[in-house]
Amino acid sequence: MITEIGDVKRFAHPRWLVSFIGMDIREYASGGKSNRYGITRHGNRHLRTAFIEANQRGYRSSRLSKEVKARRRNCAHGTVEIADRYLRRLNKKGNRLLLAGKHPNKVKVACA
Repeated sequence: MITEIGDVKRFAHPRWLVSFIGMDIREYASGGKSNRYGITRHGNRHLRTAFIEANQRGYRSSRLSKEVKARRRNCAHGTVEIADRYLRRLNKKGNRLLLAGKHPNKVKVACA
């Protein structure tokens, strides 16, 4: 992902990065009305696919496999805390959307 993005600091706001990937919301607004559709898909296809694939299982459960736990032993404590916080937030968002009746594929894209 980093090789495709390059220098992250070239994006002044996270919205610009999302737009570069092509995962921003398609919107049509006219006369005070606003219609929102799916993602635009106008960005980097490889990045979009990588982010969605990375979130394939993350939004469903917050349990970690034995392999992941073993890899975490070699990481810095602060990095593991950030990853845990991200995983909890992702799990909470995914469960909330699934319980609201959203299609699982839409939940994957929203979490990505």
